[in-house]
Amino acid sequence: HRHRSEGGTPYVHSFGIEPAFTGRELFLDYSYREGGGITEHETELEIEWAFTRRLGIIMEVPYIWEDENNVANNSGFGDFAIVPRALLIESERFLLTAQLELALPTGSSHFGGETAIAPVIAMWNDLGNWWTLNTSLAIEHGFDADSSELLFGFGIVKSIGEKCEGHADHDHHVHTTAGLLNLHLEATGSTPLNGANQGEIHIEGLIGMSYS
Repeated sequence: HRHRSEGGTPYVHSFGIEPAFTGRELFLDYSYREGGGITEHETELEIEWAFTRRLGIIMEVPYIWEDENNVANNSGFGDFAIVPRALLIESERFLLTAQLELALPTGSSHFGGETAIAPVIAMWNDLGNWWTLNTSLAIEHGFDADSSELLFGFGIVKSIGEKCEGHADHDHHVHTTAGLLNLHLEATGSTPLNGANQGEIHIEGLIGMSYS
């Protein structure tokens, strides 16, 4: 696997958008949400494993704590997800990956418990000057509820750091980076494709920083 394109632009993992590039990474995410009288804490363990530069897999499992109006407390695992991934198109400035997310009903009835499948298309674009764009588009279908949902995400990343020239006769040593500060601007959203809420659009925004 590679941490940068052939032109030396770094591959940076967005917070809420699955990347188009493969890697070998371990993530432990934590999120906090509050609204409608409900406070929710969620941690998620995610493993990304590249078998080759073009083939990989993602495995993830969340654990959730929920407090409703300071009266009822619930906690438990969410559904386990496994995501095979294949890099279909690769160039110096563009990547296109196809993924297939399968959620298994391993979670509690309060936080999951439904079999779902979601084909995903993910893209990475080099916009120049270490600006990159991560995008994804998926259709998720839950079999138990017989519901389908369109999921989408856009993430712009600006990376700041030094380029360290390596040995010219070893391509993978050229344009390595000695630490990167990454600025993130992301938007993710969903809209039901059937059911009573069909056509409603829900969008979340995120501003963040990461260092690698």
